[in-house]
Amino acid sequence: MTLSPFTLQFEHQAELIRADLSAVRQIGPHLWLGCDETATLERLTLTGKTASEHHQFAIGNFLPLPNGAEQEVDVEGLAYGDGYLWFVGSHSLKRRAAKPENATDKNLKRLSQLVHEANRYTLGRIPPGEWRTLAPMSPP
Repeated sequence: MTLSPFTLQFEHQAELIRADLSAVRQIGPHLWLGCDETATLERLTLTGKTASEHHQFAIGNFLPLPNGAEQEVDVEGLAYGDGYLWFVGSHSLKRRAAKPENATDKNLKRLSQLVHEANRYTLGRIPPGEWRTLAPMSPP
């Protein structure tokens, strides 16, 4: 098997998506992408070695999210089966990050603080009629 790279072309939030891309699934000519820092799914269309025609879909349009559509889902997996597009959040607690300017004891305190965000515990499936026809979000 020969591996070959693809060029991904995003039309909005490119830096965020590239930096936090965590899941990908190809369905026909489309690449579906999940991102750590959003509550959206991304879709690109494959043409040769390029994936473009970026569309962003809010997960909150498919199902109600416990903490609302503004809080991240932290998508970690995508699957396709029986016509459904499945996605799963990280199912993990969130830890605050250390800051280089802080003293060690202050950073240890930050790292010890865990936050429960209900949207991260999402498991969902989108019926074929919905993910094939749903209009994408307008760019921010």
